[in-house]
Amino acid sequence: MSIKKINLSKRIFFIILLLNFVNICFGQSVNLIGPQKIPDDPSAETTARRWWFMDGNRVWLKFFNDGMLGNWPDPLSSIWPKGSGINMNDGLAVVVQSKLNVSPDGVPLPSDYIPDTSKGEGTLYFCQTYFREDMDVDPSGAFNWGFYPVTGYLNLDQDKPAISNDPNSWPIGGWADAPDFIDDKGITEWNGYFGRGKTNADLEGYFITNDAWDLEFQQENTSLPPFYPRPNLFLPGGKYKWGGLGIRIGARLFQWAHPQVQDVVFIHYDISNISDYNYDKIILSFYIDSGIGDDLSTMDKTLNMCWIFDDNGLGGGNQKLGIMAFAFLESPGIENDNTDNDDDGLTDESRVPLGNLERWTDDPNEGITDIAKFEEFYYPRKPKAHWIGDENQNWRTWEDVDSSGGNFDVTTDNINDDVGSDGVQPSDLNYFGPDPDGTEANGRPDDGEPNYNRTDKDESDQIGLTSYQAWNRNIYKGFDPNKDRHFRYDELFWGLTSKGEFNPNLLDGKINPIELFASGPVPIDSWRKERFSIAELHTWDTPFQEPNFAAPLLFVLKKTVQQVYNSNYQFAKPPLKPKLTAIPGDGKVILLWDDLSEKSKEPYFDYIEDFEGYKLVKSTEPFFEDSRSITDGFGTETFLKPIAQYDLKDGIKDFADWNVYNGVSYYLGDDSGLEHFYVDKDVINGRTYYYALVAYDFGKKEFGLSPSENTATITLNEVDSITFVDKNCVVAVPHVLANGYVESEIDSNWISKDGAGEITVKRINEGEIVEGKKYTVKFTELRKDYDLKKAQSYGLTDDKIFQIENDSLIVFDVTNDSTLTDTVYVHSMESSGSEFNTERFDGLTLGVTNFATPVMDQYYWEDPQTKITVFVEEAKKPEGNGFASTLPNAPWDYSVHFTADSNYKATLQRFGVITGLNFLPGQKLNFYAVNHNFNHKIYNGTDSIEVPDTAAISIVDANKNGVMDWNANDPFSDYLMIGEFDSKKRIANGDFFDVDNCVYAYSLRFLDEWPKAGDVFHIKTNRPFRGTDKYNFEITKSVELDKSKVDLNLIKVVPNPYKATNEMEPNVRQGLHQRRRLMFTHIPADCKITIFTLNGFVVDEIFVDNPPSDGKVIWDMQSKEGLEISYGLYIYKVENKQLGEKIGKFAVIK
Repeated sequence: MSIKKINLSKRIFFIILLLNFVNICFGQSVNLIGPQKIPDDPSAETTARRWWFMDGNRVWLKFFNDGMLGNWPDPLSSIWPKGSGINMNDGLAVVVQSKLNVSPDGVPLPSDYIPDTSKGEGTLYFCQTYFREDMDVDPSGAFNWGFYPVTGYLNLDQDKPAISNDPNSWPIGGWADAPDFIDDKGITEWNGYFGRGKTNADLEGYFITNDAWDLEFQQENTSLPPFYPRPNLFLPGGKYKWGGLGIRIGARLFQWAHPQVQDVVFIHYDISNISDYNYDKIILSFYIDSGIGDDLSTMDKTLNMCWIFDDNGLGGGNQKLGIMAFAFLESPGIENDNTDNDDDGLTDESRVPLGNLERWTDDPNEGITDIAKFEEFYYPRKPKAHWIGDENQNWRTWEDVDSSGGNFDVTTDNINDDVGSDGVQPSDLNYFGPDPDGTEANGRPDDGEPNYNRTDKDESDQIGLTSYQAWNRNIYKGFDPNKDRHFRYDELFWGLTSKGEFNPNLLDGKINPIELFASGPVPIDSWRKERFSIAELHTWDTPFQEPNFAAPLLFVLKKTVQQVYNSNYQFAKPPLKPKLTAIPGDGKVILLWDDLSEKSKEPYFDYIEDFEGYKLVKSTEPFFEDSRSITDGFGTETFLKPIAQYDLKDGIKDFADWNVYNGVSYYLGDDSGLEHFYVDKDVINGRTYYYALVAYDFGKKEFGLSPSENTATITLNEVDSITFVDKNCVVAVPHVLANGYVESEIDSNWISKDGAGEITVKRINEGEIVEGKKYTVKFTELRKDYDLKKAQSYGLTDDKIFQIENDSLIVFDVTNDSTLTDTVYVHSMESSGSEFNTERFDGLTLGVTNFATPVMDQYYWEDPQTKITVFVEEAKKPEGNGFASTLPNAPWDYSVHFTADSNYKATLQRFGVITGLNFLPGQKLNFYAVNHNFNHKIYNGTDSIEVPDTAAISIVDANKNGVMDWNANDPFSDYLMIGEFDSKKRIANGDFFDVDNCVYAYSLRFLDEWPKAGDVFHIKTNRPFRGTDKYNFEITKSVELDKSKVDLNLIKVVPNPYKATNEMEPNVRQGLHQRRRLMFTHIPADCKITIFTLNGFVVDEIFVDNPPSDGKVIWDMQSKEGLEISYGLYIYKVENKQLGEKIGKFAVIK
């Protein structure tokens, strides 16, 4: 099928995309082999080895793109909780094993064949992995015989493997296995598990390895036959053929920051046979070298999980230790043994696409071998008509929502799983139109779509966990082939995993346990692949105190982990990450962010829009652990405590009490409304602050799922230097302005103003403010169903009756054109009566106060000495069973003037009874009313001047005696009403419109005495802005150097004296990494600082080239040779050719 609604620009883009795809494919000569489209990668490269960290939640795990995870003795390679410095394991590794009978010329023989060694035949054992120690090493010593990374899956110019939160780590020009994963600008997109640009976890790592450099069976002087998995291919240099087994591993690591899985790392492997031969016996294993403390280890076969813990829960220095666990999740399958290995009622499922053999069947039970087992395993689903290749029947075609009967309509229909081979659907931000290969909305499953083949865990007849071994590394070590359980002894390792034995417990204490999960043997044919996956989990359980070493928190966490796996490695995701920017200032840090998060949609729940708000977190250390102060019921620090929270005004607020996780629920906010900047004034100049802005969603009440929020990632290396700051995090050091520099100047004024709110121009980023810029602010108005609508039906005039809904504020750049055509900013108005801030434009933001509906603000006598009590009430009209205010129809500022002249007349000229009130027509009055919001011009004999309009005024005959009278403190005395004229002259019975058509705003009753001549009474109304309001402002001066403001005597050294340390120095995990800091303040932006000893020796020179906003320099207290300075007295000189110099001194105290 095809999409019937797609514009021309999208068609052009896809032509370009298709051309790019062709160019890339031919340029890189990518060859996808077999029905599973396995990339024919080149041999691995030993020089492409890189490492980085999985730090997307509370588990910090160093990973290498050769397959090793963790790395003893690096003390910071496997930490939980992140930032604690507590090492949890010494190394993890995936292992691929095989037993292979081989002919003298290196051709595999049947697995049940007994080799004749006299003929040169033999049995070879393979234990393919990469680990930090005990590997077979090439005689040259240049490399290990194991896995190495493949190029084409990382940016070789970077120092890390590909990781989802750093586009710079992705290969330039496209991925080797997905060259068409590029955007419309030709930039590489993330190679997601579920498709182009898809990050189904908060953080993902991705790399490819192969074992081409395992040359063990190509050595001379051995009695074993050689083996060449790809006999026609040579390694670079041409000396050796492709080695090893011919195994390719595609590895993915997943982390979610959601509180329910924030202590988990998922480790997923696609393991392919890229050799020329079919293998009968392959075992896939996972090796665990734990490193918690005085370790104990136990395993539960029903849970397929082991957990390792300290024998008293305390480490060195009595530091509290949690536990580490590993859950076996996914195993390889056998698709041709005529056995239902996973007991799901389906026999020999396969992830191999059927291609043209894929067909539809109306028979729900076709392909099912045991209906009862199928319904139990996939409960609550029942068998249904399906595509044959979708054995578990969960793929969903697109839905014709409007029953139009035509092709898929992107504007009305639901795409479901029929998204096309690239995995991108119309709701994704990187969707540009249908797939070029025609797979989107074609009504049939295609590889790459959700819930089909490679994205569906259940389309494999998994054999499960077949072996588990645990042993004390301290016993099984040394170079004894009958005892050393390490990778260099391949045959011994095969014996550990091939017997199907379970040796679950190591409970002797004070040991170094090794754990080994295994699944197999299984056959893997040439250019076919199988899967293997593990999860690493952590909790604060104390199994050493529990019966049977139980771990209740861990068991709960394992259920959630299983839920993620059962959902095909999908879990609720937080919104898209916002981009956070920090602008340090003098005693403040300004934080700004964009609105990308507000466009988020949740793929886990059919792409609903679930963005709810922002939390701004502040810390003095880069892991934000000092902000994680909200604990759960077990005392575990669970949530970050924000310094500010902005919640979408949608009625979703307070605590998400439908999900109480370990005794605590997520706080959603108080419907405060959104902001996009924050000024933090609780700072100290010179101190380093770390900020993170996390966007959060509202969870899913129906499923009991708590809200989720973004990760906040700042990565440090082994010496605590920052190496990576995620887009929603910033590091800021507040400081004074450079010496002699002054802020920009802004002139502003109202050209016309009826709204009662205010506008304040605020400087946000001086570097973006442009001198000479001129702006005009105007407002749009949209009529809504208020009183105005009814008033309008009686023809009230637009120039007098207020337009209730102010929809938007518009900022125009009028620097070169006064016609209001250059719109620089539009902001949807908020009407709370309190100030809200617009988005940033040109380095500025506007603080705006607006009102939703008119409300009386104040009333008073012009002369404060007038003591007459006045009862002022908004006028009312009938509305349903009660009365509604008519103030919104005349929300103006009025004054009533009392005179000695009795020739003024009431507005009402004919007698009328309106809404049960008696108005006195034609009354002569000694007072009149004025509307101060509308003026008219009169000629005074010399020129025209503007004077206020006269307002409508009438008398209510409260005591119904037909004359105007008044008695002190008489509640039945007559009173007056003031309001607005309507020039249409229509009768409006039933409302407060008299026969001369006036709409009244206020009624006034004088309680003590009647006002005397000269008294003036005022009433002021707060009302929204209207379309005639206009506000101008101009940048008269940008930030600049003012030599008259230069004062070099302000230059200081902080702290002075320096005593061992100070609070400006950032927190570090390791005390030995603490770097000293000394700050020079109020320095010129362009200068040279020289530090001397007392005898004139130059210690260091600092050449300063700061922006005008920065008047500080941080010195690391090291000499120009890189040595720490000693204690003593030092002289400094600050020089600027235009401004002069300042000489001072500081002390460093031992």
